Amino acid sequence: MLNEDFYDTMNPDEEACEALARDLPEAIPIFALLEHLETRLVERRFGSTTGGVMKQREVLHAFMGATCKEYSGRGLASCLRKLTAEYAREAGFAHVVVEPTNPATQHIWTNKMGGTVECRLEAKDFIMPDGSKPFVSDTGSSMEKDAIIVMLTL
Repeated sequence: MLNEDFYDTMNPDEEACEALARDLPEAIPIFALLEHLETRLVERRFGSTTGGVMKQREVLHAFMGATCKEYSGRGLASCLRKLTAEYAREAGFAHVVVEPTNPATQHIWTNKMGGTVECRLEAKDFIMPDGSKPFVSDTGSSMEKDAIIVMLTL
């Protein structure tokens, strides 16, 4: 699991963002979609994305989690997510937020962990600032259906 303070997610290091765009341009649409969902969540739950009421160490962002394919089906993914929530609670966070793209991970965060889907968008309907729809012809990827953001209250 890769986790970070969600406050930092909403206040990114501009140099790091520019480096990512330069080094991994194919990820730009994915990060733009996730940023769109994150912005909707913050506006809905905290009132603003600029100078709003969200504080540091209030929301843990479960940015990414993975389990080796040969270990799937053993409950490790669920265990990692539960440990993430335990860590967040012990560290004083009030919430965990995650954008699970895999249906199995969506199931873990919502059905097993009790998280609430705060925002949902069909990836094919997402429009980039330049007007393009990068996920319209995306077949076989985890972004072909709903993109969601889930919040777990601790």
